[in-house]
Amino acid sequence: MRIARDLLAGGAPPSAVARRIGYAHLSTFSVAFSRFHGLSPRDYQQREAERNR
Repeated sequence: MRIARDLLAGGAPPSAVARRIGYAHLSTFSVAFSRFHGLSPRDYQQREAERNR
């Protein structure tokens, strides 16, 4: 999940991140990411984009 976090922070689309770290389905990745980080992949990515403005 830390690799996924870094990829999302770098701007990679959530679906590409899911595939890259071994998830066949975006929804399964999203649930796992949300449990680990407390935010959905999309929400995490938006938050990071706002921080980097």
